[in-house]
Amino acid sequence: MAKNLDWPDAPEVARRLHALLPPGLQAAAGGQAAPDPMQHPAVRQTAAKAVAAITGLQQRNAVLGQQLTALQQDKMAESRKLEIDAFKAETSGC
Repeated sequence: MAKNLDWPDAPEVARRLHALLPPGLQAAAGGQAAPDPMQHPAVRQTAAKAVAAITGLQQRNAVLGQQLTALQQDKMAESRKLEIDAFKAETSGC
């Protein structure tokens, strides 16, 4: 944009501004597409590992959720049994 302005030395200002851009944006600003980081094998391998780790954590979370639900049901049943036992003790006239 700077090179199209009606300033003295506009092309020089544009060149200097372009030099300040990060390398990926310099290529895009120069008319070339910036390289796709997902095409780099190391990035793809790291992304695949991250996806596998997330999947494993989601599965573990589901198992722990099921275990928690089972424990909560056990505690509720135990609490109900204690209430029944207390009621029986009160009504039997110990």
